[in-house]
Amino acid sequence: MIARIYGTIDGFSHRGIYLRVGGLVYEVCLTAAERRALEHYPIGEEISLHTLCFMEGGVSGGNHSPLLVGFQNPQHREFFELLIRVEGIGVGSALKMLTAPIPQVAQAIEENNLTFLCTLKHVGERTARKIVASLMGKVKIYAQPVTESMEVPREGETAKIGPVKLTGDSETPAANSINPTSPEQLQEQLRSQTTEILEQLGYSNSEVKKMLNQVFEKRSDFTRVEEILAEIYRKQEKPIIK
Repeated sequence: MIARIYGTIDGFSHRGIYLRVGGLVYEVCLTAAERRALEHYPIGEEISLHTLCFMEGGVSGGNHSPLLVGFQNPQHREFFELLIRVEGIGVGSALKMLTAPIPQVAQAIEENNLTFLCTLKHVGERTARKIVASLMGKVKIYAQPVTESMEVPREGETAKIGPVKLTGDSETPAANSINPTSPEQLQEQLRSQTTEILEQLGYSNSEVKKMLNQVFEKRSDFTRVEEILAEIYRKQEKPIIK
């Protein structure tokens, strides 16, 4: 895995930046926010980027080639890794999505600021709610406050805004705050916390009970709230996020 790259700026592409390392020039993909931060650097400037390496290819599975994604600090790289674990968000969509700096996006997730999240490229209310449900409580260390001037909804879209508080310490994901004394108690506490999240996302108590009954009929060995939400996503004909 290529974790970091040092080189001189050789130019910019529509996907990111060209870095010259010795006799080779590498294309490193950037988020829109990272690109804006670097594009004022002159050609020939020496920089280093923290990187992730992926394999990309066509839908047929052929012609795979390595794809480097770069970040100016390792915390931004860590946030990106969390973001692409959200169901339905891949590397390409995450790169396009991050038109705002990562600290602002992380803060919006922690505050359930759907208005701000919906200003990101290709993010509607359903996707915003899914991101919050999956990452809230996990990205506080990457966050900075989002001011009202940043909260501009995209034209033609509306979004709800309001805080969602999860059970447990504010520094820790809800699932990690569970300390059961038996497997049955673990499942009951996980079920309770998932109920709280789903109801705050707009589902009625009867809808939540139906969805949870369906997943718990098949499994009783969950260890995290995220596992339950993922199982619900798979069982629904359409996304769980309203």
